[in-house]
Amino acid sequence: RMPIFQSKPIQIQALQIKARADLNSVSVFEHASEIEAFGKDFVKVFAADDLSLTVECITLNGKVMANPTDWLMLKDDEVYPCPDKVFKERYEPVP
Repeated sequence: RMPIFQSKPIQIQALQIKARADLNSVSVFEHASEIEAFGKDFVKVFAADDLSLTVECITLNGKVMANPTDWLMLKDDEVYPCPDKVFKERYEPVP
């Protein structure tokens, strides 16, 4: 029989990349600034115009692109993108 493992509980900081339709009164450029501040030197945001942005995460495994609705997870000065569905399955807010 193969051994079974379970994830250890960890705490992370996270920020969701908002889709354009979810920005409300915040411009793409303002959201891009928020993402860059969160990701420190590990995230580059390219805002092509006021409708779209591309988020590039610099990870230990190289550059990884993040999409709207993905979450950026920050722990120990590392940033990784995580799809919304996976994030919601694995994480919940800490009270």
